[in-house]
Amino acid sequence: TTGALTGIFLLVNFLVYQKNIKFNGMALSVSVMRSALLIPTLMALLVFKEQLFFFNGLGIVIILASFLFMGGNRHPKNLLWIIFLFSISGMTDSFFKIHNVYSQNPEALFLFYAFGSAFLYNTILVLLRRVTFSPKYLFYGLLLGLPNQLTALFFMKALKTIPASVAYPCVASGVVLFSFLTDRFIWKTTFTGKQKLLFLMIFLGVILLNLR
Repeated sequence: TTGALTGIFLLVNFLVYQKNIKFNGMALSVSVMRSALLIPTLMALLVFKEQLFFFNGLGIVIILASFLFMGGNRHPKNLLWIIFLFSISGMTDSFFKIHNVYSQNPEALFLFYAFGSAFLYNTILVLLRRVTFSPKYLFYGLLLGLPNQLTALFFMKALKTIPASVAYPCVASGVVLFSFLTDRFIWKTTFTGKQKLLFLMIFLGVILLNLR
């Protein structure tokens, strides 16, 4: 049941993210989506009573500030979509911790139901919209979906040994750091002073998260 419900949230989250890019731009949408880690982090602290060291808390604050900084001075053209994205992203991520605490099923089975149901819901949506199918869409979907599912699997295994209040910011910041590194060394992107500061803030936040 949890897996099927997670599948709905995964699909809705993706659709809302697409809408936000259209209405509010990529930078603001990404920053809001990453900042949504605040929801599962607070859930871990308040609901599941996880302990957090001072330096870990400081690291979370720095990472959240960097994600907000990522959005720049852009003001949302549609605030409702921003609020929706923040809420649905945080709730979607929360399901992984909920499964970790309450479910006895293995992570692989949970992800099978989650991604399988998301595929089923999306197929129904495609049929209702009468979208023209192309083999390249299937290829791009597999190219994106396989690493996404593996990331979710490794993350859920990490939740068994790492507090969720630390794991969520680590994963979110790791995605951003990896994108910076690929931009720099693969695409040879030249960073602005603001982007370098953002990189240093996230890097510092990750270090603080791992202090005990």
